Amino acid sequence: MVRRLLVLVMMLFPGTAGVLFAQATGTLNGRVVDQGDAVLPGVTINIRNTETGATRTTITNGEGLYSVPALERGT
Repeated sequence: MVRRLLVLVMMLFPGTAGVLFAQATGTLNGRVVDQGDAVLPGVTINIRNTETGATRTTITNGEGLYSVPALERGT
């Protein structure tokens, strides 16, 4: 019954589908290079949520790439 109601709501209000299944976290990916476009492995990346003060740290891999998953929303 609940599933049918949910489907009905999504059909009547298609704009709500994104809200109902919105993700609460995100991922930040990047690549660190120097001015000559050479990759920089082993660089420490610090990410800080200015609203909560929470920080996450990662290090670039051998190709200068980094990924920080499961970040909470914020600035």
